[in-house]
Amino acid sequence: MMNKNKQNLKRNKQTKSIAALVSEVSKPLLKKKQVEVMRLLLEWPNIVGSEYSQNSAPEKIFFNTNNGGRGNGVLTLAINERYAFEYQHLTPVIIERVNQFFGFKAIERIILKKSSTINTSPPTFSPPAQPPSKEWIASIEETIRDLPTDLKDTLRQIGIHLKR
Repeated sequence: MMNKNKQNLKRNKQTKSIAALVSEVSKPLLKKKQVEVMRLLLEWPNIVGSEYSQNSAPEKIFFNTNNGGRGNGVLTLAINERYAFEYQHLTPVIIERVNQFFGFKAIERIILKKSSTINTSPPTFSPPAQPPSKEWIASIEETIRDLPTDLKDTLRQIGIHLKR
C-alpha cells in the first residue's frame, strides 16, 4: 500500500506539456460539444463587463438541432442569488452581447440558475501580464495546426491565457 502512494507522488511531480493539459481540460467540454461555453468562459468579462462577470458565469449552451446545431440557443447562466432580480432585467442585454460575440444570433433566451458559489468579492488587480513570446505563440500554432478552425481559436486563446 505504501509503495502505491509513493508511485502516485512521483507521478504528480512530473511536468506535463501544455498540449496535454489543454487536452485534459477540453475533453469533457468537447465531448458535450461545449466549445462555445469554453470560449464564453474565457471572454466572459469582456462580453458582459467586469462588474457583471463577478456575479455570473456561463454553464452550458443548448442549441436547437433543427438548425444544424446553430442558433436559437439557450444559455444557462449561473448567477449569485443576491443579484437574481437584477439579472432578470439584464437578460436582453446579455443576449445581445453574447450574440455579438459569436457574430450571429446564437442565443435566443437565457435560463438563470441561482448559485451561492459565484464570486462576489471586488476584483483584485494584478500587475499587467507580459505578452506571450513569439516562440510561445509559434509552438501553440504548431500544436493546433491540424484542428478545425473553431477549436483552433479556442485552444489558441487558452494557450495564451495559460502563459500569462
